[in-house]
Amino acid sequence: MKMAISEDGTLYLKDLSYEENLKVKSWGLMKYDSKIKMYKGPVSYELLKRIQKVRPLSPEGEQLLRGYKKRQTAVDYVRNLDSPKEYIKAPVKGKLYSHQIKAYDMALIVFGVVSPDDVLPDG
Repeated sequence: MKMAISEDGTLYLKDLSYEENLKVKSWGLMKYDSKIKMYKGPVSYELLKRIQKVRPLSPEGEQLLRGYKKRQTAVDYVRNLDSPKEYIKAPVKGKLYSHQIKAYDMALIVFGVVSPDDVLPDG
């Protein structure tokens, strides 16, 4: 199996064995493009984890997976805080409840506005 990740965030798989082909089909995360004779789909945490179970990832794929894991760890950390703090002031007039601050902070992390390094206590 050959794997490539384009700059627009699309993952391509080519030259799959019969077993690998069946696994990729069963995931439902990628579509087969008959014009280029490859599977293609958007890069995601779930897709990279599943490919990693089938074969080792490329260095680029490993780096992406580490970034996704770090982001998820930061979101889980914010989710479990008792008294969250706003990393960026929310553009609202009223005072937010703690669950709203958590949701706002988690969204900032997921969309890349706040770095997971700024959130996690060990940096």
